[in-house]
This record gives sequence, C-alpha cells and structure tokens, in this order.
Amino acid sequence: MRILRYLILGVILSFGILGMCNCGNNNSAELYPMPNENDEWGYVDRSGEWVIEPQFSNAYDFQDGIARVYEASDGSYGYIDSNGKWIIEPQYLDAGDFSEGLASVTKKDWEITIFNGENDKNGGSGYLYGYIDKSGECVLKPHYAVAERFVKGVAYVEEYQDIEIGDSVVWHNEISDYITDENGNKYASAVDMSCDSLVPKYISASGETVEVDYPEDAVEINDNRGRYYDVEDDAYGYVDGKGNKKIPAIYEDANEFSEGLALVQDSTTDLWGFIDADGKWVIAPNYDEARSFHDKCAFIIDADGTYGYIDKNGKWIIKKAGYYD
Repeated sequence: MRILRYLILGVILSFGILGMCNCGNNNSAELYPMPNENDEWGYVDRSGEWVIEPQFSNAYDFQDGIARVYEASDGSYGYIDSNGKWIIEPQYLDAGDFSEGLASVTKKDWEITIFNGENDKNGGSGYLYGYIDKSGECVLKPHYAVAERFVKGVAYVEEYQDIEIGDSVVWHNEISDYITDENGNKYASAVDMSCDSLVPKYISASGETVEVDYPEDAVEINDNRGRYYDVEDDAYGYVDGKGNKKIPAIYEDANEFSEGLALVQDSTTDLWGFIDADGKWVIAPNYDEARSFHDKCAFIIDADGTYGYIDKNGKWIIKKAGYYD
C-alpha cells in the first residue's frame, strides 16, 4: 500500500510548494502555477496575469529556480525555467520537485517484475527511482522503490535487498545487474512482497547510508512535526522530533508541515484544510483540492469551483471562478 502511494504520488496531488510573487519580470519566485478554464496550466503573477501561457497538463512550483510540469499527451514529466523553456525535456513517468539540487525520477524502462516465490512471476510490477541533477544527469542510479526529497542533506528511500536464487544474484542494487529472461523482462526480487524485501533508510546526496535520529515512520521533521501512517487505523497523524505522538492518526491523507501549517484531508468529509502544530484547524476543511503553503500562500479549489491562492488567514490573494464549468 505504501509503495503504491509513492508510485502514483506525482499523479494524484504531488503536493507541490507554491511561490509568492510581485509583479515584474520572470523571476521564478514571482510565479504561481494556475489552470485556465480548459484545465491547461501555466504561471501567473500576483495580479493573476499570465506570465507563462497555459500549455501544460499540470504545473508545479518553482524549486531551486526550476519547475516540474506534466504532459498528458505522452504521460511524462519534465522541467522548465522561469521563461517556460525546457531545461529537461519531458521523459519521466514520475518525478519530484528539485530540492537541494536533486530530484527523484523514474522512467518507463525502469519497470521491474516482482516475484512471489522463485518460479512465480505474478507478484506484479513496480518502478525503480533514481535522482537527477539540474542538467538531467542521473547522479544516483535507479534502484529505489521509494525515493523522497532531500531535506537538510538527507533523503528517505526504500531499497530492495540483495536476493540470490541458487548461484545467480538477482538483485545487486545496480541497474546493469538485472537478470533478463528471453522476453527481455528484468527481475529485481525473488521473494514474496509480504516479506521484508524492502530496506528503509536515509541516504546522503552521494548515495551513502546515513544515520538520522528521526522517529519510526516519520520520513522528515518540519516545524518539530513529522507525519506518520497508522496501519491499523489506515490514517495519518504527527509526531514530534522525539517520536512522541502529538496529533493522533485521524486524517484520510496528510502532507508534511510547511511554514507552521499542514495540509490534511478530513476523514469525514474528504475535504482539505490546514492544521497547526497542535492539530487545531486554522483553515477549515472546505476545499476539494489544495496544495501546501509556501511563501505564505497556497493553491486551493473550493467546493463550488472557485479557485486560486489564499493566505494563512484563508483570504483570497488570487481568485478565479468556474473551475468545474
């Protein structure tokens, strides 16, 4: 379940981070991702005027001066600069935003078949993730089932263990070391996926394993809060930096804290709102869709189809109508 969540993470909400802006030139910090009435995405300034014309199937926030965009025509992600020009052409099946100079990505030809036992290839399939730099070079080879963003020099990953069948090594954590059958299928694991075939850990930007004093199940800590998933309740909550549960697991879905607030989905209404570090609603769950705060603003879509950007008081910065028309 957790693997599937991460594999489709970029397609569902991708919980991007939004940039505040002032009118003027095409400084990336001054651009807001925004859809038009045809659900084509571009970028606007603070006044709501288009700076990069709507042309993408989806668009996300500028991070490190680069923005991730999605092209539905070929089902791939790429990266643009603040003028809307391609820095890295669309080629990734899934991709994350740049953080500390690196972004996690996967490609269609990084698909693997998963065994349920030595001779049973019905375990399904998955994709391997690696990390690219701003030139598009893959600097950390694709051998992770889960690859989160880098924060304070480390990133959370889940990596397949080395598995052997007889004298053949099936998985070496190197993409060149696959076993390939007569049909060209590549196999990364030969164990039942209900077993502990994935190793969770933290890595540095060089790919080395590092020790991080984070609580169990908390991928990262922001504002002294880390999101955790409660398997039994099938819900999300938050712990502090020492692993103490501060906000109970009561949310259908949840984002990491950003600028003192966390975007969470109410389990009763399925609507989105924002809570503080004590779990109190700061902005009530009234939104069909939303993205996390960055530079004191957040993109939302209201239940009636009103959409745009709000501040931390829930007041509109940019307001447009008719998203569902």
